[in-house]
Amino acid sequence: MEPNHPAGTFWYHSHVHGSTAIQVSSGMAGPLIIEGERKPIVTNGQIQQNGDFDILWKNQKTQNYDHEKIMLFQQIQYNEDCDTKLTPNADSPCLYALEDYSKLDIPTSWADENRYTSINGKMLGEIKVDQNQYHRWRMIHGGIRDTIGLTIKELPNSSAFTAEQTLAECQNYQTKAMSAQFKKLKTLPLYTVAQDGLTMGKIQKQGIEIFQPGYRFDAMLAFPSINKYCVYDAKLNLEDEINAPDSSPLLRRAPEEKLNTQLLGWVNVQATQLAVQSPYDFLKVQATAIGLAPEVIQQVSQGDLSAFISHASLMTAEVDELLKNMAKQITNFDIMFNADGSFKFGIRHADEGTLISFGDAYHAEDHTHHSFVRKLLIGQTQEWELTSNVASHPFHIHVNPFQVVKILNEVGVDVSAIGSSDKDGAGNIDSQYHGMKGVWKDTLFVKQGYKIIVRSKYEKFEGDFVLHCHILDHEDQGMMETVRICGDKFDCNSEAPAHHSMDMSANDLAAHSH
Repeated sequence: MEPNHPAGTFWYHSHVHGSTAIQVSSGMAGPLIIEGERKPIVTNGQIQQNGDFDILWKNQKTQNYDHEKIMLFQQIQYNEDCDTKLTPNADSPCLYALEDYSKLDIPTSWADENRYTSINGKMLGEIKVDQNQYHRWRMIHGGIRDTIGLTIKELPNSSAFTAEQTLAECQNYQTKAMSAQFKKLKTLPLYTVAQDGLTMGKIQKQGIEIFQPGYRFDAMLAFPSINKYCVYDAKLNLEDEINAPDSSPLLRRAPEEKLNTQLLGWVNVQATQLAVQSPYDFLKVQATAIGLAPEVIQQVSQGDLSAFISHASLMTAEVDELLKNMAKQITNFDIMFNADGSFKFGIRHADEGTLISFGDAYHAEDHTHHSFVRKLLIGQTQEWELTSNVASHPFHIHVNPFQVVKILNEVGVDVSAIGSSDKDGAGNIDSQYHGMKGVWKDTLFVKQGYKIIVRSKYEKFEGDFVLHCHILDHEDQGMMETVRICGDKFDCNSEAPAHHSMDMSANDLAAHSH
């Protein structure tokens, strides 16, 4: 690994084309945490070299990350034989088997069959934390196609609850009939500090983290009471959910009980004598304790993490001028339906361009031995336009992350700034893109009818990798293409790779693992 590789929360998963969804839905995925020990270097009051956010979390005595949790959310395609009970016991065991993948590409199958998203392999598991202690949760959506709207609610008067009582009460708030009471529960603030493994320039306070497949969020959170807390997957607006829950609602054991939210796990808070403090005060104390420069201490005390970011902004006047007359890279997701009932998943490079499905023979400008390769020149900065003609798709690119410039909704309004408000077709508020402007990511949900503008600079690595839809059965059916960075040591016209075997989503580390 290169010494200047970003520290952060990444992950790996199986990537055999045609079987990716089957293998990932069987559990073939895991966290990939890159730790960093670099301190920001300040000279004459100016930051000359950025550091790693990790240094604010390490216990200097033990050299451990005492209050860090790595959480992998998975949608394992299990079949369940459990009668009416969720919790197995000696008299009525639950049997889970990975035997049937026939419904894997049916958008509503996960909801219809009442499966549960697991956290680190457990369904409805216990998470232990210390009261008033700030924790860093490194959260990874390692599922294949279901949206997660993660929100944490405090259960009132629950400090003496047993595990069984907590689960029963948390589940009591799941039904649509209880939605008004659910909304009245206290929501724990989530202070987002990184997305897709990349530290953000400014901490953002959220009540919900919207995960699409492949997304990662690092968040700071502290639990102020010794009550129990419920970790929910709140159902979102119809246009924000990949699996369209309003047209095919999640069901509980009784078919008439439609879900407003679904429990993921619960939090057991251990009492401490720690005082309540803001996340900014916590970071200020940590930065002071390890002797960081006064300028950095002042910044973190205001939620400014610019001393720890990995990439210089591409949203500058200089870059604007550079891109003024340069053609954009176009990625337009599309599905073509044929008269015989068959269909084709792919990507267009222009609104009316050829639909390119992974592995297709292609004879236009960028073909290489009859396979399409998107060629990008090493060292170049470019703007990309992401759109979708049919349905909504998470765009994911290996190796090179991108910075979000703007996200235009169906009427051309930019909804990516902090404080912006977007509404879906039914008039519901949509928080999908709130605060995304200027953020660096490698995966981003592209809603049908929206236009997303991002920028990327192709640094360090020359070679082949892929971009694809992160609904993994879409990718398996062809919504993927080969991307090549070339122009120095790598021949832009060399033969295209035959296959792609694994995704280790850690920026340039990903390239070296393929």
